[in-house]
Amino acid sequence: MKRTIFFKTFWGYLFIVISVTLFFVLFSLRTIEKWHVERMSDALFRIAMAMRSSVQNVIEEEPSNLDGFVKNLGKSINIRITVIKPDGIVLADSISNSEQMENHGDRPEIIKAMRGFPTENLRFSTTLMSNMLYMAVPIIENDTIIGVIRLSLFVEHIRLLSKSIKKQIICIAIILILISLVITFLISRGISMPVKQLAVAAKQVAEGDYNVSIFTKDKGELGELALSFNEMVHKQKILFDNLLKNKEELKTIISSIKECLVVMDYDGKIVLTNDSFNMIVEDENPIGKKYWEVFRSTAFYNLIQEIIKTKKNISGEIELGNRIFISNFTVLSSQDTVVVTLHDISERKKLEVIKRDFVINVSHELKTPLTSIKGFVEVLEDNIKGENKRYLEIIRRNTDRLINIVKDLLLLSGLEEKTFKLDLKHNNIKDLVEKTIKLFKPRLKEKNLYFKLEAEENLPEVKCDAFKLEDMLVNLIDNAIKYTEKGGITIRLNADEHRFRFEIEDTGIGIANEYQDRIFERFYVIDLSRSKAYGGTGLGLSIVKHIVLLHNGDINVESELNKGTIFVVELPLS
Repeated sequence: MKRTIFFKTFWGYLFIVISVTLFFVLFSLRTIEKWHVERMSDALFRIAMAMRSSVQNVIEEEPSNLDGFVKNLGKSINIRITVIKPDGIVLADSISNSEQMENHGDRPEIIKAMRGFPTENLRFSTTLMSNMLYMAVPIIENDTIIGVIRLSLFVEHIRLLSKSIKKQIICIAIILILISLVITFLISRGISMPVKQLAVAAKQVAEGDYNVSIFTKDKGELGELALSFNEMVHKQKILFDNLLKNKEELKTIISSIKECLVVMDYDGKIVLTNDSFNMIVEDENPIGKKYWEVFRSTAFYNLIQEIIKTKKNISGEIELGNRIFISNFTVLSSQDTVVVTLHDISERKKLEVIKRDFVINVSHELKTPLTSIKGFVEVLEDNIKGENKRYLEIIRRNTDRLINIVKDLLLLSGLEEKTFKLDLKHNNIKDLVEKTIKLFKPRLKEKNLYFKLEAEENLPEVKCDAFKLEDMLVNLIDNAIKYTEKGGITIRLNADEHRFRFEIEDTGIGIANEYQDRIFERFYVIDLSRSKAYGGTGLGLSIVKHIVLLHNGDINVESELNKGTIFVVELPLS
């Protein structure tokens, strides 16, 4: 059976009413009976005290007439009267023959009366075989108790009166219970109906129906609750409508994004996509599927595993079919999901290939004529003197610069080739640095610069391509000498459990903060005139970065203008 508010309230109130009524009936009956007994006791006491002197006179003057006197008096007042001597012998009795009555010295009321205390007692009479109310009063003469007057009354009279009153009380109690039953029903219904309405309305709201209102005549707490509920539903409807509107707008925005968008949980289950992604994977509804059911990509899988492990945002290139995408993985830790955006760079990659092929072809085409020009210039320098020789020096210097650019372009293009592979072997980096620095000793001496090599003891060997790492060191040391006019170069080598660290520090002109993010770009030079003066091509640092990346390493720069620069290279030991 469903225990409703009405059921609980109604039966709760009814239980209280019946319990209180029964308690009242029982308490009132006992109280009334006690009150009647007390009233009768008081009346008997008064009668006994009133007749005590008369009985005493009869005992003193005409003892033989005592029994008749007692019988006449008892008959007139309808009360049994008994006169007892101090030894318990009955002198007279208004109902029985005193001579045939047993000794009353052991009766409780007689015992106390003989001690001088008027005493009442409610007990069973063995003489009359009925419950009686006794009142015993001592007869005192000259401070001596000469007997006891005992008045007795049938208790049945009290019980008959109590029974009559009991019937009236029970009838009243039944009427009160019936009236309380009706009142309880109305009160319970008045409480339960608004609550029931509220429960039904709350269920409708839970099912998505916000066009619900509660109306009640109650002006108290239930009325306030109904008003608050109506206001809450109204505000919730506004919030829901706004949320629905925002959801539709967000859905429209996501659908209109050209970049592919996919949201998935850590288990790889797709929870949200846009139209661009659906078109790429050729699936109109991939939501709910695992991403490997929709497309297969080892690079994508590796990136997902890395982001689940590290919980950090990462980026990378992946291939889907014949298309190449830049993918950005963003972690939403609060929801244990990953947001992935895929930007199609296939056309850009094709252009880069075309550009790289063009650069390689042009570089190859330029290399031969530039070499010829340089050879003829060197021949002419030996045969021409005077003012014309200065022009030949300018031609030779610019030819060397063009040849260096061609060499760097060919080297950079080779590093960017996907087919390029490093010749990895374990090498002693300290020996490699010492070997490389020997190439620059004449220039260091020419510019009066010092060189320091600070290497930790017992450095581990690094698995690397020694020739490419030498190219990296040549470019970094060449730049350090080129842009340092006083002071010198310091190279520090150290390692921990996982990485080997190079630091190439100079005391040169430094690099301003605004340029530090772009110095590894191809052909980027901070000051074109300065680059020409120092013979820079703008390709050296780009080559350095490619070599470091091919070794899965990192390169960073720390520099302060006019104070020097530190290039930090870290290579993995594993």
